[in-house]
Amino acid sequence: VIYYVMLVAEVCKYTPQYAGNFIDSLLSVEAVARKRNVEIKLLFLFPMSAQNLDWVSKLAVTHKVFFVPSGRIQENMFISKICRQEKVDVAHVHFYGMISSFLVGWFTHTKVINHFHNIQEDFSPMRKIANSFFCLSSKKLIGCSKEVMRTMIQANMPKRKCTYVTNCIDF
Repeated sequence: VIYYVMLVAEVCKYTPQYAGNFIDSLLSVEAVARKRNVEIKLLFLFPMSAQNLDWVSKLAVTHKVFFVPSGRIQENMFISKICRQEKVDVAHVHFYGMISSFLVGWFTHTKVINHFHNIQEDFSPMRKIANSFFCLSSKKLIGCSKEVMRTMIQANMPKRKCTYVTNCIDF
């Protein structure tokens, strides 16, 4: 018996012609959770430029889909608005970076998880200060490999918040 549905917003700055394995892997979370008697419901936030993509239209048949305006402040405000409006439990952020979603963790009840798909390369003092500030409201910082996580820590993201989940392609 399921008593609670966790609502997860997949916040993805992702606009290729095909959904690919990335979207399939996000959708698989619902099925895997259901097998474990946990109900997770996903909603998706994509950039405005994703509005006319066929795979996004198909996704919108089964899931709520929202389109995020561009600009760091606009992104933060819109994502925060949707998280409040939809009562989102977790915002799982991909490709936007912490600067586009840091206000969400401060101004909503939503827990923010930032997922990093690439190594960090800027280790300048200013960037390290910015990283330590912008990740304050994030609950977790996930790298897609141990090496990505290592560079996140090197870039001054708090080690206690950093972890990794190895990326792979599901054939």
